[in-house]
Amino acid sequence: MTRAAYETLHGRLGAAFRLNPVGMVLLPLAGVGLGVELLGWLRGQTLRWQLGRRGVWSIFWLLVGFWILRNIPCWPLTLLAPR
Repeated sequence: MTRAAYETLHGRLGAAFRLNPVGMVLLPLAGVGLGVELLGWLRGQTLRWQLGRRGVWSIFWLLVGFWILRNIPCWPLTLLAPR
């Protein structure tokens, strides 16, 4: 994810996606969550962007599954590994 974040900050989204496709898909989700928290802090209110328990567990298992699959050394799973 570090290399993908570096590529994203330098405007190379294609390279970032090749390095970590799941991270680049979840990055906008994290940005929205951060924006909601920041807006709530600025307004002095508690704004809730409820992902819910099911959503949190879904993201967790998506990340664990992706991590496991990208480390299996057979085609087509090798396509998930960073190039």
